[in-house]
Amino acid sequence: MTKMITCEHDNYPAISKVKYLMRDLPFTEIDVQSVLVSLMEITRNVLIHGGGRGQLICHKVTQGICLIVKDQGPWIENLDEILKGSKPSSSGLGLGISGTMRLMDAASINTSAKGTRVVAIKRYT
Repeated sequence: MTKMITCEHDNYPAISKVKYLMRDLPFTEIDVQSVLVSLMEITRNVLIHGGGRGQLICHKVTQGICLIVKDQGPWIENLDEILKGSKPSSSGLGLGISGTMRLMDAASINTSAKGTRVVAIKRYT
């Protein structure tokens, strides 16, 4: 599943599609909510910090689900501070990238002058 994120309203169909993709997988309700909160936080970052436009790719992986969110905004200058949670968010739940790293089982961030790419995976047991 691929979805463009260009405004806050794009998040709701994206959440519905991800939830639909997860419906047949044996995730707990807590795991589903972790994925959906992570999705909201990452896509909100795209809108606020990533140039206001991005792409969500979501697909099933072995024993889990993978979210890939890409934007073409400026690179994340203070990524280390953000990952440590020492730079609070001024909007949203304040979880952002650091929250996503805690809620998901595996995550990586690649950032450059050409944009940022976040890959996050949640596995079921």
